[in-house]
Amino acid sequence: MTAVVDLTEHEQQFAYFVACQRLAQNVTKRRVNKHGRAIDSLDDHARGCISEMALAKRLDRFWSGAVGNLKAKDVGELQARGTYYQNGGLIVHPAPDDSPDDRYFLVTIQHLRCCIVGWQWGRVAMDPKYWDDGVSPGSKMRNRPAFLVPQDALEPFV
Repeated sequence: MTAVVDLTEHEQQFAYFVACQRLAQNVTKRRVNKHGRAIDSLDDHARGCISEMALAKRLDRFWSGAVGNLKAKDVGELQARGTYYQNGGLIVHPAPDDSPDDRYFLVTIQHLRCCIVGWQWGRVAMDPKYWDDGVSPGSKMRNRPAFLVPQDALEPFV
């Protein structure tokens, strides 16, 4: 079952503020994107922050954005992954970047409306059948190799 979360304009603005802080810190510290992207983008950070905020709001948990703490989980002990595609999949990276012991939640984002589609354990998401190398014909990852778990393989959000 999908959970719908409507963010307020102020919540979305705060998510973008945190995204800007994350990007600025990465530029200042000369961090490179570790997932195959040529540049670190504000859009990537914004999508992450919005999905984290939506999950936190639905679970009634505080969300700080954890700027500067690269080892922090997204929401408590949980990880949030966002996509702008309503039928998009859950992206999980190979260990050690992502932990097989974490739970990853897929959040679809349509402006201020977010939908928590479901979740999956990292160890299940890291099944080779979900691997997308990012370069093969038909790849959905556009030069970003990762596991891409389809929505029908996720556990329901309840």
